[in-house]
Amino acid sequence: MIRRGYADTPEGQVHYRIDGEGDPVVLLHQTPRSSRMYSDLIPILARQFRVIAIDMLGYGSSDAPPAGASMADMATNVVNFMDALDIGRCHLFGLHTGAGVSAKAVAEYPERFQSLILFGFPLIEESSERDAYFASKHDSSLPVDVSPDGAHVTALWMRAYSEIIRLWLHTAGAPSEVLSPHPLKSVHTFLSDHHLRFLDRWLLDFMQTRDGVKQITSSLFQYDFLPVLQSIHVPTLHIEPDSPYENYFCRRGNRVAELIPMCDNVMLDYSDDNAAEFKPTELADVMLAFLGKNPM
Repeated sequence: MIRRGYADTPEGQVHYRIDGEGDPVVLLHQTPRSSRMYSDLIPILARQFRVIAIDMLGYGSSDAPPAGASMADMATNVVNFMDALDIGRCHLFGLHTGAGVSAKAVAEYPERFQSLILFGFPLIEESSERDAYFASKHDSSLPVDVSPDGAHVTALWMRAYSEIIRLWLHTAGAPSEVLSPHPLKSVHTFLSDHHLRFLDRWLLDFMQTRDGVKQITSSLFQYDFLPVLQSIHVPTLHIEPDSPYENYFCRRGNRVAELIPMCDNVMLDYSDDNAAEFKPTELADVMLAFLGKNPM
């Protein structure tokens, strides 16, 4: 059974989900999500490991990060969280934003990590290209302004809804209702209960994000990760999503594997950044195969 708790760290309280026994595996989420996105993945991994999914500072139920928090600060907080739970060493998994924080943590504190799994690492090598991407995308995952009539809630729901449309268009094609000018009127006619749970989780996570997320996201988009990746010296697996929507930012797995001294790259078929919720068994299979080869 997944239990929840809070850890006191120098940077603030960190909320987490935990399940299982054995060697610890720590999971870091993407923006604007929380450990909630791993609700389906945790029980599968927990059959063999002690699994701890963190709400990073500024996300979910954790405190906001300190003013001016950077990638390095977020990475340090992961280690401080481990200290709070008496985790001396662990396997670390990070997806998108969580992958960036994970890489920085392992590069800075290699003695604390047995292995590293990165999903969809956000690699843009040229600074000018990073700046251009940030200028065009930096508002896409940030909290919207609260409106008196509650229209912001509908806007957030439609953002979550677009994630499902994207998945359908990539895999098997969307039902005709998806393309309706008023999809919310008939949403229950073609969305499964699982899709509705995803929408609910996504909306809750987005509404819980703090103002500090803007600083973390901008730090991620503009950070030079090349020296970080080259400084990772633990066994590493990069899992690459195959969705064309990930092409520009997060489908550079072969390059990531070139930069990290001990890294393999694998493709997870029919996946995007929501794989932990839509393909948890397939994702867990890939993770467990790698973890089994790198015991503590």
